[in-house]
Amino acid sequence: MTDSRPAATPTDAAPVPQTASALSVLAMIAAIVFPILGIVLAIIALAQIAKSARAGKDLATAALVTAIVLTLIGGGLFLLLSHCQC
Repeated sequence: MTDSRPAATPTDAAPVPQTASALSVLAMIAAIVFPILGIVLAIIALAQIAKSARAGKDLATAALVTAIVLTLIGGGLFLLLSHCQC
């Protein structure tokens, strides 16, 4: 019995998964440790990813959201505690 499928060519190989942008990983780390720096790095990472079509857009977006939320929480706590007469 013969197989009617053509032989596999090198272009039929499985696609190589793209790794996330190094800047988006750095942005996520900075978002947790230094949220303001995380915002800046996440914006730069998103701009670079849009230009180069690299992977990591979701991670950079998550870093941006995380950094914004942590900045708001930190700012709120600062305001709350600075007005406290404790």
